[in-house]
Amino acid sequence: MSGPSPIATDAARPRDGDVIVSRESGAGGKYTVRQVPGDPQLHASVRDEAIRLARGFAINAAVDLWYIDDGPQTLLGAYRKESKS
Repeated sequence: MSGPSPIATDAARPRDGDVIVSRESGAGGKYTVRQVPGDPQLHASVRDEAIRLARGFAINAAVDLWYIDDGPQTLLGAYRKESKS
């Protein structure tokens, strides 16, 4: 199975408020969705479902969406609204 389709892989880290989808270690390998900082708020048994739920939340909250697995963190959606100075 291939991983999620990235928009970009970035050396930057998720910022406060960003949404992260990650795979749990151990039996079943379920996926979790959480907002930085914080504990998992949603669980899904299928990666695509976790990403679909997380994307809706990230768009609504105007924050970025990340996928984190054993490899590098991957930016899946840049929805953050930057303030203009």
